[in-house]
This record gives sequence, C-alpha cells and structure tokens, in this order.
Amino acid sequence: MPKAKSSNVCRLRSYVQQYGESIFSTDGIVLFCKICEVRVAAEKKFTVTQHVGREKHLRALDIQKNRISEVVQTLINTVPKNNAFTTDLCTAMVSANIPLSKLKNENFRNFLSKYTGQYIPDESTIRKNYVGNTYNNTINSIKTYVEN
Repeated sequence: MPKAKSSNVCRLRSYVQQYGESIFSTDGIVLFCKICEVRVAAEKKFTVTQHVGREKHLRALDIQKNRISEVVQTLINTVPKNNAFTTDLCTAMVSANIPLSKLKNENFRNFLSKYTGQYIPDESTIRKNYVGNTYNNTINSIKTYVEN
C-alpha cells in the first residue's frame, strides 16, 4: 500500500520546523528563505536540502551570523563593566551586613529604583561582578591603614 501524500501546507511547515523559523518561513503556499530572500521550490525535499547546501545560502548565513555577533559585541562594549551606583550599592550592603539576597524583595527593589532613579541589578549580578572588587578594595584599605 503506497504512502499517503502529505498536504502541501504540512510539508512546508515541516521544512520551517526542521531548519528553523530564522531560516525559512511559509504562508502555506510558498517556502521562503529569509537568509537569501528567495522563494525555494519545495515540491521535493531534495530541492530544499540542495538550496540549504548552496554556496550562496551558506555565505548569506555567515554574513548574518557576523552581523549578529557584531551587534552583540557592540552592546557588550557599550555597557559599562562597573557601574558606580552598583559598586556603591554593593559596598554599602556588604559593609552594613545586609545580605545581597534582600535585593530579591520586590518592595525593596521598587523603593531603591523609585528614590534613586537607577536600575537595580539582580543579586547574582552584584555577587559575580562587584563583590570581588569590594573585597579587594577593603583589603587594600586595611593594608594601607596597617602600613601607616
């Protein structure tokens, strides 16, 4: 008994699922390659596989990945590594023996945001990026005090 032929819409959707929505899109009639910005013949799986393996598609995919990585790198470089407010917040909380986990309290976060006008980072961010510097600064100030 021969296989039942799947509908065109189901077949096109399966290609979109298989390769990802960032690669292909469909309106139920046409399979469109977002990378190359062309319509892809999708009557047979071989033609779709052949399109994905073509040099033009692979080059366009590399260009898109490079653009995305450049944007991410730009965003990473524009965000300051150590915000002065967050450094001061970390120092104040650590020196007052206030656990950083208190920053998880929504009322406390809202209070700080409202009256400082600053973004309050998550406690894990402060722990990863600021506690080490606060510790080193404290140790250095103790060393300086002892030397004098």
